[in-house]
Amino acid sequence: MALMNGEIGSLDSLYHEDDLFQGKKIDAQALWTLYGAMLHIGDEPEDAARNAYIYYYRSCEQDGERRRFIIEGEGYRVNQLNDAIEIFDKGDWNRWFRRKHPDGFDEEDFESWTGDYSNITYDTIRALVYITSTEFDPEYVLHDLFELDYDPSSEHIQNLANGVFDEYTRRTKSFHKIGAGSNPSPYRDSARYRYAPKEAIVNVAMEIDGRSKSTYDNAIGQLHKKGVLKWAEIRPGQDYRIYPTTIDDPPEANRIKFEGEEYVPEPEEESEPELMTDGGQPMSEESRESTERKSEQVQSDSRE
Repeated sequence: MALMNGEIGSLDSLYHEDDLFQGKKIDAQALWTLYGAMLHIGDEPEDAARNAYIYYYRSCEQDGERRRFIIEGEGYRVNQLNDAIEIFDKGDWNRWFRRKHPDGFDEEDFESWTGDYSNITYDTIRALVYITSTEFDPEYVLHDLFELDYDPSSEHIQNLANGVFDEYTRRTKSFHKIGAGSNPSPYRDSARYRYAPKEAIVNVAMEIDGRSKSTYDNAIGQLHKKGVLKWAEIRPGQDYRIYPTTIDDPPEANRIKFEGEEYVPEPEEESEPELMTDGGQPMSEESRESTERKSEQVQSDSRE
């Protein structure tokens, strides 16, 4: 009955504000919400519709008020249920559910809800990083790997997949690009990676999921401590990257943070060039030593 006590506007997209009967809007909202809840706990669509109807009808009866849902008759009730089901969208319901429980529990009864706030937040960050840094397709990452309802074709998701980071940072002119740069393909050469700017990941997460900057900053910090993501400083105070632990550290990094610890990446050792024969084959050890002796003799003769 909370919808009838000050929460009428929480699902305004269901009906236009100029509807003739406000009660119709309230009933449709309640049924829309309950239908989604029944699906969320595992009911098949037919069972979800029936259980939503029964629950709402009994709630109206027990409320003690003269509710339109009761007095209008069966035809009105069925129409309201059908209207709510017709416009039902799982993604919209999931977003509504998260907004109504921003701290991960129902403030009235303090019962945990199954869409754990922390998991959704963590998975949003992880999915965006994977889209940026791995060869996987955005749709697979969002829908199959992390079971998130975001649209993989959205501009924000595609920008990350294609390495377009500038518009999500404050440094559009002096932005330091590393890795595969602006390669337009969502698939990566296995030898080269993109390292997502932390600022870009946070801003895209805010765009698609609507939580605060501090929420995602904290989530990224926790993922570092848990050993899920790595953090690399490219330019002190300016450019920081986050990436999965399964890919190499960026060669330009000044320092790396992982599992709550920091370290300075070791420079790659330069290997000596391999000497080749005229036929393009590697020289044997004996031939290489002979060539080196001749080279030393030539240098000695030139000095004399």
